[in-house]
Amino acid sequence: MTDVNIDINNDTNSQAKNINGNLDPFRVMWRNLTYTANDNTNRKKVILNGVNGYFISGQITGIMGPSGCGKSTLLGCIAGIKTKGLSGSITISTNIKVKFASIAQENYILSRLSVRESLMYASKLKNDPFVDHSGIVNDVIDKLMIQTCADNRPSRCSGGQLKRALIGLELVSRPNILILDEPTTGLDSVTTWQLINTLIALTQQPEPVAVVLTIHQPSARLFNLFHAIYLLSADGQCIYNGSPKAMRYTFMECGLECPQFTNPSDFALEVASKEHGVDRLVTLATIVKTDAKQMPANKYKINNNHGFRTSRDIYFLTVRSFQTMIRDPFMLPMRFFGYIIVGLAISLLFGTDSGVLSGCPSDYGVGDGSNLIQKALDNAADLFENCCGLAFICLFGWFGGIFPVLLIFPIELNEYGNGYYSCFSYFMSKVLSDIPFSLILPNLAAFP
Repeated sequence: MTDVNIDINNDTNSQAKNINGNLDPFRVMWRNLTYTANDNTNRKKVILNGVNGYFISGQITGIMGPSGCGKSTLLGCIAGIKTKGLSGSITISTNIKVKFASIAQENYILSRLSVRESLMYASKLKNDPFVDHSGIVNDVIDKLMIQTCADNRPSRCSGGQLKRALIGLELVSRPNILILDEPTTGLDSVTTWQLINTLIALTQQPEPVAVVLTIHQPSARLFNLFHAIYLLSADGQCIYNGSPKAMRYTFMECGLECPQFTNPSDFALEVASKEHGVDRLVTLATIVKTDAKQMPANKYKINNNHGFRTSRDIYFLTVRSFQTMIRDPFMLPMRFFGYIIVGLAISLLFGTDSGVLSGCPSDYGVGDGSNLIQKALDNAADLFENCCGLAFICLFGWFGGIFPVLLIFPIELNEYGNGYYSCFSYFMSKVLSDIPFSLILPNLAAFP
């Protein structure tokens, strides 16, 4: 399978920013995109089957389709997350470097920080050091209308507030493309409506954002809010890419008429699930491929490398890690009392006099050879017990230091994927933030 080419089309009409300093409208396109993965039997399975499509800045595009059709996979390919097993080309119609921001289904806001603090750290990690971080954070809070929960921790926020706060973490860096994987999951209809309208507002800014998201069975009212719908069939083929209103006429041309009083999105999913025949799906896929032939062919490689400021990143990550450790009401006390309990257990198991013998011949009784041998064996056993005790303490200390990292690693993995910091900065910050605890807490085991 050939590697995917993520390129730029050199369109002379959109090579630079406009006279107001804003980025001109751009279009992201993909052609013949195929993605394969190994299943449980280690056989290759085609997830995306030569799909073509596009989305435009200043618009919100909804990706729909049956479960397992490759919606999330397509988002991962566009964002550059999924590259192994991918072939085809992804192009963008501007030579200005654009910023991608990808928001997964899982919540990755640190539970020990308030929403405002999380936004502030995100701004410090992703923006230049001399910008007004407080101003950026306040602007994002106002734009997303999360003033009421800005100073609350995630546990005290509603589902809709958390979704908007997640979007805010990426908006602080002012991305040009915002990719969201099922942002409406778990939300009621009113909260979903508010969230989609918030995203639409982002597309109407002076420098518009291209918003792309996956969604399951939106209501008819919500369905018509989208500027464009990208519909995938059950076998991973694109069968429609266009406005919601035009979908009805495209389907009618293929002999598919949506019944009156039926939600158009429900009917579209029925078609994509092959409930109205396979031949019509082939016709719809052919129409999409015919339209894709008009896509530009000029290609220039995109630079997806993130620029990191290692020393600053290490500093802010260290401060944040130390702050979250101090605020944890469970992990820090558990480590504190854990070392005391381990010290008591070791003193009971191994005793407190192990290793007292110094090996001086006068202590063994030189005149009694059997006594000398027995004392030497006892001393060797005591030495072995000491080594076992030290090994146990070291092992406990290692686990005590690694568990706090493992608990929040999935959250920080999303940050790393979105270019918050480098792997080296992350590693160094974890080491530095845990040094005080690693030096002080093991001494508690010596007191019992």
